[in-house]
Amino acid sequence: MRSSFALPLAIALCCFATLAGAAAAMSPDAIKATFGTGTPFSSASPSGARYTLVLKPDGTASRTPKRSKAATSGTWHLSKDGYCSTWSGGTESCYTIQQNGTKYTVLDAHGKTAAVWSK
Repeated sequence: MRSSFALPLAIALCCFATLAGAAAAMSPDAIKATFGTGTPFSSASPSGARYTLVLKPDGTASRTPKRSKAATSGTWHLSKDGYCSTWSGGTESCYTIQQNGTKYTVLDAHGKTAAVWSK
């Protein structure tokens, strides 16, 4: 009788542990309050490129490669599930952000990591 409960219990514990460790998606309002203040923060891409980003409350943005003073200008705005940005007249890309402790994982429309932000 005990063995008949072992498998369902193991599955339930596994699922609970997975859910407990899952990162929380930030709301658009939380993204604005955390990053859309005009205060610089750090960004690292999966390829290792590092930038200083600034998302200003007026919808303008700048992206400066580390060890450089040549900033790229752009725009940003909140979307239904996250935020969207356009850099130097390029095409708009939209993202969601998941908070992982003190780091923030930026996910593209396909759910792939586009960057990791830190303050």
